[in-house]
Amino acid sequence: MSGRMKFCFPAMLAATFCFALVFPASASVPASDIQLNVSGAGPREVEDTVQQSVQRDYAQAWQTMEAALESGDASGLNQYWVGVAHDKLTQKIQDERRTNVRVRYQDKSHHLQAVYYPTDGAALLLHDNAEVELQVLDSGKLIHSQTIHEKYVVLMTPGQDRWFVRVLQSVPNF
Repeated sequence: MSGRMKFCFPAMLAATFCFALVFPASASVPASDIQLNVSGAGPREVEDTVQQSVQRDYAQAWQTMEAALESGDASGLNQYWVGVAHDKLTQKIQDERRTNVRVRYQDKSHHLQAVYYPTDGAALLLHDNAEVELQVLDSGKLIHSQTIHEKYVVLMTPGQDRWFVRVLQSVPNF
C-alpha cells in the first residue's frame, strides 16, 4: 500500500463508518419481524390496512436496499425509496464502489412506533428501534463486526399501491 493510501485509508474507513450510522447498508428482516405500534399516533387513527401495508412495504424497502448495495446497482431502489432517502442511498452505492470499503447491516429486528399520521393520510412519521449487526468490509474482507442498537426517524409517504420511504435518518435519541 502506498504512503498516501496508508494515510487515506483510516480517514475513508472513519467516514464510511459515520455514514453507515446515518444510513444503513443492507437488511433482510421479513415483514413478520417488524413490529409496529400505532398507539399514540395521530391526529388520524392508523387503520389496520395501513398498518399492514406499512409493515410489508418497510420490510420490502430494506430488502431492495440490500439487493442494491450487494449488486452496486441503484436502479431497484425506485420500487420503495424516494426523495432524500433515495438520494443518500444512491450516493452511498457510488461511494462504496469508488472506495471499495463497504458497510453492511444485518438486521435482527425493527420496533416501529407511529408518531404522527395527519388527517389527510399523506405521510406517516415513525421511530424505528433497530437491532443490527454492523459489518465493515475492505475489498470484500470483513475487518469489523459488532451488534448495535440504532434509532431511526422514518418518514413514509403513500403511493398508488404501496408506501415509500422518503426519509431514513439515524438519531441518538427520540
